[in-house]
Amino acid sequence: MQLTATMKLVTAGVIVAIIIVLYSLFTIEKQSRITAQLERDQAIEQRDSLYDLSIRQVEKIHSFNELSEKHAKELSNAQKEIDRLSDSIRTGKQRVYVKADCPTVPGADKAGSVGDAGTARLSDTAREDYLRLRRMMVDNLQQTRYLQDYIRTQCLSVK
Repeated sequence: MQLTATMKLVTAGVIVAIIIVLYSLFTIEKQSRITAQLERDQAIEQRDSLYDLSIRQVEKIHSFNELSEKHAKELSNAQKEIDRLSDSIRTGKQRVYVKADCPTVPGADKAGSVGDAGTARLSDTAREDYLRLRRMMVDNLQQTRYLQDYIRTQCLSVK
């Protein structure tokens, strides 16, 4: 009888040990599952953040391309207008008028007449300088507008 009581006690001890081991394994597995879920949630959050960032970057690139195309077209149109003006001036269809006052020369005729003098015109060099200055002004204006739009749309529009 004592053998059966000892057997019962040993069996109960083994059962308790098995329960403790199973409970420990269950707790370890549960903690591993929780850790894996947290890591998965962080990875999903990071993936979504990177996806949103890539979408914003693509939008910014498209916006930048549209801005560049717009200003390139405006510059091209302005250059074509200056070329048209240059051709018209060379062929004589249009003239460049210069508003100027001629100082009176001491001892000259009071009437201010210059006799048979022709119309005042710019020299070829002065005309080319004028057209070159117009081109430079257009270039500078377009560059300034482009940079202002770039700053406004690309730098200041932080989302």
